[in-house]
Amino acid sequence: MGKLGKIINVNDTLYEVLGNQSVKSVDIEGADVWKNRWGADTLLRNGDIYYFCRNVLNAEFDDIKEK
Repeated sequence: MGKLGKIINVNDTLYEVLGNQSVKSVDIEGADVWKNRWGADTLLRNGDIYYFCRNVLNAEFDDIKEK
């Protein structure tokens, strides 16, 4: 549980870890049900654990100077 709220980098994409569960428990109801419950848009797997994550957007912006 130490990874909750942590930002991780996978293949140059940043994710915020919202929670994790065993693959076995998630597969009973289905991954989409649990993604919705966690509010996640991404599901990552490491061994027998699913990590429910939210994609961190990399926003680009320009400074606007007032005249």
